[in-house]
Amino acid sequence: MKAVWNLGVGLGVMLWAIASFILTVTLHLLLTLFPLEPYLAGWPFAMSILLSIVFFVISVFARRDQKVSITIVPEGLVFRDDAVGYKREDLIRNEDIKSVRLRRNPFFKTLIVDLKEQNQKFSLSNVMLPDEFVAQARARIVK
Repeated sequence: MKAVWNLGVGLGVMLWAIASFILTVTLHLLLTLFPLEPYLAGWPFAMSILLSIVFFVISVFARRDQKVSITIVPEGLVFRDDAVGYKREDLIRNEDIKSVRLRRNPFFKTLIVDLKEQNQKFSLSNVMLPDEFVAQARARIVK
């Protein structure tokens, strides 16, 4: 079984970021071209800027693990990152895993593998995985 980056959610978050940016630019143009400052200046424009910033930050987090995958193998989990210039493949042995958890936020899910030593973590943001992935990974953990 394999957990990979979720393209659909990543593009959806990017779409929200672009739509928010377009709205902010439109509000800015309306403020500069027409005397609508009493109506659009202040909190609507500030809220639009804030939402644009939030959506672009979220889209960066949703996009950062595009080339990462986590696979269940008999020995444990294989964490693989195929990003250009950063090829990495680590075997996380069953005895080294402290916990496997899935964290949800309003936009996407993140798979987190906590290790027993030195408070180390492996994570995959914006993950798409089979329903039984976390249960099978947890079943392999050696206490």
